Amino acid sequence: MFVASKQADEQKKLIIEQEVQKRQFQKIEELKIDMQKGVNPFFKVLFDGGNRLFGFPETFIYSSIFILFVTIVLSVILFQAYEPVLIVAIVVVLVALGFKKDYRLYQRMERAMKFKKPFLFKGVKNKAFMSIFSMKPSKEMANDIRLNPNREDRLVSAANSYLANNYECFLDDGVILTNNYSLLGTIKLGGIDFLTTSKKDLIELHASIYSVFRNFVTPEFKFYFHTVKKKIVIDETNRDYSLAFSNDFMRAYNEKQKRESFYDISFFLTIEQDLLDTLNEPVMNKKHFADNNFEEFQRIIRAKLENFKDRIELIEELLSKYHPTRLKEYTKDGVVYSKQCEFYNFLVGMNEAPFICNRKDLYLKEKMHGGVKEVYFANKHGKILNDDLSEKYFSAIEISEYAPKSQSDLFDKINALDSEFIFMHAYSPKNSQVLKDKLAFTSRRIIISGGSKEQGMTLGCLSELVGNGDITLGSYGNSLVLFADSFEKMKQSVKECVSSLNAKGFLANAATFSMENYFFAKHCSFITLPFIFDVTSNNFADFIAMRAMSFDGNQENNAWGNSVMTLKSEINSPFYLNFHMPTDFGSASAGHTLILGSTGSGKTVFMSMTLNAMGQFAHNFPANVSKDKQKLTMVYMDKDYGAYGNIVAMGGEYVKIELGTDTGLNPFAWAACVQKSNVTMEQKQTAISVVKELVKNLATKSDEKDENGNSTTFSLADSNTLAAAVTNLITGDMNLDYPITQLINAFGKDHNDPNGLVARLAPFCKSTNGEFQWLFDNKATDRLDFSKTIIGVDGSSFLDNNDVSPFICFYLFARIQEAMDGRRFVLDIDEAWKYLGDPKVAYFVRDMLKTARKRNAIVRLATQSITDLLACPIADTIREQCPTKIFLRNDGGNLSDYQRLANVTEKEFEIITKGLDRKILYKQDGSPSVIASFNLRGIPKEYLKILSTDTVFVKEIDKIIQNHSIIDKYQALRQMYQQIKEY
Repeated sequence: MFVASKQADEQKKLIIEQEVQKRQFQKIEELKIDMQKGVNPFFKVLFDGGNRLFGFPETFIYSSIFILFVTIVLSVILFQAYEPVLIVAIVVVLVALGFKKDYRLYQRMERAMKFKKPFLFKGVKNKAFMSIFSMKPSKEMANDIRLNPNREDRLVSAANSYLANNYECFLDDGVILTNNYSLLGTIKLGGIDFLTTSKKDLIELHASIYSVFRNFVTPEFKFYFHTVKKKIVIDETNRDYSLAFSNDFMRAYNEKQKRESFYDISFFLTIEQDLLDTLNEPVMNKKHFADNNFEEFQRIIRAKLENFKDRIELIEELLSKYHPTRLKEYTKDGVVYSKQCEFYNFLVGMNEAPFICNRKDLYLKEKMHGGVKEVYFANKHGKILNDDLSEKYFSAIEISEYAPKSQSDLFDKINALDSEFIFMHAYSPKNSQVLKDKLAFTSRRIIISGGSKEQGMTLGCLSELVGNGDITLGSYGNSLVLFADSFEKMKQSVKECVSSLNAKGFLANAATFSMENYFFAKHCSFITLPFIFDVTSNNFADFIAMRAMSFDGNQENNAWGNSVMTLKSEINSPFYLNFHMPTDFGSASAGHTLILGSTGSGKTVFMSMTLNAMGQFAHNFPANVSKDKQKLTMVYMDKDYGAYGNIVAMGGEYVKIELGTDTGLNPFAWAACVQKSNVTMEQKQTAISVVKELVKNLATKSDEKDENGNSTTFSLADSNTLAAAVTNLITGDMNLDYPITQLINAFGKDHNDPNGLVARLAPFCKSTNGEFQWLFDNKATDRLDFSKTIIGVDGSSFLDNNDVSPFICFYLFARIQEAMDGRRFVLDIDEAWKYLGDPKVAYFVRDMLKTARKRNAIVRLATQSITDLLACPIADTIREQCPTKIFLRNDGGNLSDYQRLANVTEKEFEIITKGLDRKILYKQDGSPSVIASFNLRGIPKEYLKILSTDTVFVKEIDKIIQNHSIIDKYQALRQMYQQIKEY
């Protein structure tokens, strides 16, 4: 019976063990699935700092027992006094309750005391003190932030042992040796445009960060990751936009942008390698530095250095999609500077300054003060006094509890704060043996302290994941320090930051007791971190997810010089708008742009706004551009008068072509003028060819056409006759009034032949009172003048008339192409599908798109209806030749249409249909897409009304144009809109 009972117990244990293994296997699989989705658990069984017994740190238990024992011996046995024992017991109990509330209290107290009572911790200090730091408050400081007088004497006299990790000397280009015998190298990384990138792609990109820290499982390496957000001022108020209205409008816009809060977000990964290898069999230890064998010393250093550089190159390769750049030396005006030291110096007080690199300098730490004169600490805030006597306030944020799981979007709200900050994450991997010991010890601790089975199972899962190489473990700490120019702004930033963190499941508050620790911990050192606990490599990767904006355009040195204008991205960073592909100043770069936006999306406002901004390109030309080409011409092909007021306000001519009214167009007069101009023979022949083609199109208007738009019935003989007559008329020295009439006169009066040239041209002739006599049979002065800076052409009247639209469009585009002679040229075509509806016109524009880049011209095609543009004969060419696409909101768009015309992703399409309100989605070949706002709130309303003309004001603008006594049309328009109360 006893044997049977024993077998039953064993069977029961076996069943329980199998069930536990089954549950653990299921939990591991669930964890792996979550990890594949980018969701990583925090193993909070590892969070408790220090060795613990019964829920308290072992050091606290042992020290409490020792203190009580000594107190009892001294007080009771020797002096027979019981009060000291009671007092000590009360103190121990109170501290124990503190540990129950915050299990890291002991760690926090120990590290904070290094600043509060530095004389107790001389062993961790450097003998050379940094005298520039002072804790003595000024009167202004006390008034500003109520400096606690009890902290006046807490001088951080050995601040340099925390500040900048005791940089000793340059060891190599981009490598610094510290006095702790470790190497430092720093990589600057670009962000990922998480707002416009699909979730799947984001997970794949983020996986590369996971792989970095799985490749480093030895504690000789430490990693310090800094997210730096710095306020920048966008000041473009001194730009000259050439035209009066353009200058007024852009000045108002630029002054508004100057007042806006713009920030630059940068990411830096610093790698530290300990040369002493204290946790492994040392290759080199401190005695090597005391020996006189310098050759051996140098050999070991070189070997270590090469290994360190190889590791950094490996990290750069693994993070290649984040565009890594090593912080190295650079030369300016013959002087060598160090980007690496500039960054470390910047971390002191967010002051940017060049740092001269001297390879022979063995006392870098004496120069690494970051332009800071004094630092003051109060209860929750501090103040920095810089060398130039400017001031900056700061406050640290303490994160005491973490969300149950980590994801790459964990700190998105922090990155979006309207505040400057430095957010440092420190991580030190553990080697495999240390990991095993740590997990085994934690397991014992759970048993001793009466932990739950769930904790034990979680630990088992962690052991399995570590054993399989899915993750590694390491020590982690962070420091988040906010900066502001005023105390009120500082308080507001702290409030927003704490609120954002708590909303993500953290428990955060403004640091008080440990504020000095956090301030100095933002440098590359673990020494002063108040809290250090263990996290997985995936947790750390989630902490440092580089989610920002990797493409911000180029502010300077673009094809035509400066950026067109500065917009604001979704993360409050500047986006420098350009239409040209990135290139050097003066280079021929593709700048054709497709602009898509539905009715009411702000398309006309955006086009008019940027047209004014491009007025700046009338100045500043490369030295190799001839004088006659140093000019800018902008042509706007309008529809429904949307740009009418803007063109007039800019001082341009607005050409209105209305059905039945003489257009003022005379192609023959233009071609004859070209023959007399100082241009090449090829240009002269091209002008004649254009008129020949145009007249042939007129003559074959009613013929049946093939797929290319060519007549199937027009004879070769008639074609040659017509061409010869056109040439003679253009090249002959004669009056070119009514050229179509003159052609008919040259052909004779035979109107009876329905296929004869006379009959074919009669509808366009004044002498025959033709239906379309008003089109080209006009006086010998062509009204199109492309010598002006800005010209508008409205197609509202003729674009819907298929009888005349192809001929007008053909001539207009031919004239525009002739004007693209090397000068800077901008052609805007609103509702482009209307202008390109005829195959011959479309193919003509197709060739223009292919050659305009070499002519220093850009073409911007815009439409409300992407479906109509897809039906255009050259839709494929538009997609290929327009490297820049700009999208405004379109709630009724179709994904397949956007994919066909603009290669839009599903994520981008979702943004276009739901997420653009007075914003654009900018997409340029070879660069990530960007969301940027063109918020014009605060701009005078009369300017905005000028940018986009409502149809009710067209007649009023007509009156201003027709009133020749009004010299300044812009001011007249402005006054007209100012007098209107209702906008």
